[in-house]
Amino acid sequence: MQKKQFVLYFALFAAVILLYTPKKILGGVIPYRDAELLAEVRERIMQNYVDEVSSKQLLNGALQGMLNTLDPYCEYLDKEAYKELFEISEGEFVGIGIVVGVENGMITVLSPVEDSPAAKAGILAGDRILFIENESTENMRLNEVIQKIRGVKGSKIKLSVLHVGEQIPEIIQVTRDTIHISSIKDAHIIDEIYKIGYLRLTKFNKHTGEELEQTIEKLLQQDMKSLIIDVRYNPGGLLNAAIDVVNLFIEKGTIVYTQGRTLGSKSTFTADNKKNYLDLPLVLLVNKRSASASEIVAGALQDYNRATIVGTTTYGKGLVQTILPLRDEETAIKITTARYYTPLGRSIQKTDTNPGGVEPDIEIPITTDEEKDLMLQFYKHTEVNYNKDKQLQQAIKILQK
Repeated sequence: MQKKQFVLYFALFAAVILLYTPKKILGGVIPYRDAELLAEVRERIMQNYVDEVSSKQLLNGALQGMLNTLDPYCEYLDKEAYKELFEISEGEFVGIGIVVGVENGMITVLSPVEDSPAAKAGILAGDRILFIENESTENMRLNEVIQKIRGVKGSKIKLSVLHVGEQIPEIIQVTRDTIHISSIKDAHIIDEIYKIGYLRLTKFNKHTGEELEQTIEKLLQQDMKSLIIDVRYNPGGLLNAAIDVVNLFIEKGTIVYTQGRTLGSKSTFTADNKKNYLDLPLVLLVNKRSASASEIVAGALQDYNRATIVGTTTYGKGLVQTILPLRDEETAIKITTARYYTPLGRSIQKTDTNPGGVEPDIEIPITTDEEKDLMLQFYKHTEVNYNKDKQLQQAIKILQK
């Protein structure tokens, strides 16, 4: 276990041990009053709560509660959630296939996974989840929503979903299934005259860099002269996957750097390109649903003038979460440890005073109806019509010059 992981883990574990052990830890005196208060609350609950509760249930709640006070992205990962996290990074997991976040105080679908039960049920990016099994999400924390949506393969879940542009929610029942995530979709030559390649990058997982390189090689065998990479509705993923993608297109220099409170959270990631596509003209398509790792790619390629960024301003998530395994090696905490910055030092994180995100070089706004049509095409509910996609058409025009 790395030093930074051990220190942060020990600090958390000590908060529990403090209930029992009077000694100094990390240079501080154990706060007996806090420990006694926690012990008293636990005892009162065990003795007086209307239903019987277990010590484990209360401990998990206490751990989750500590993390809930930090930001929406921090959470305690029990054995099941920790295992699922690794499955997602490998490109496969059990669920309904949505990425959710909080927008304007409401639980919002950032992106459904293509070909997933959620996508097939008609759930789209921007939809609001109002109820989960008749329980309102109004006061739910993000990680609580995620836990309720998780489940075993074949089980069903009922959601009340308010679709974008609608006034009346729809009740949708979704059956959980195994979700297979492929990073690359719809790769082909989109303009045969100018030999312009096109592909959609839907997720950043462990295999994304390798998959992208293989796809580019196949397109080059078809005499591709330039490339459009579409990260619209890509909610992000692994930091290392974003680095692998940028590393294909720049020769040297910083790709991204992170800064946090601890020494171990400060890192700089640089290009170490052995095989690259330095001369391949690029356009990157982005929108307000392009988040996290998508923004790392967009920010780096923009700072190096390596690609023209087309679309609308991205989501604005510039925080790095680190998974810190706990002592049992079966559970962990996911905690925000740093902010990331583009090569030129831009922070993309959305704040009260900063709208955040990566602004496109060429902004092409679209209407709500146009966006809905685009999502329906992406998730295969309607026939693909590239001519109706104004942002894509602008990207093609750029590469035709």
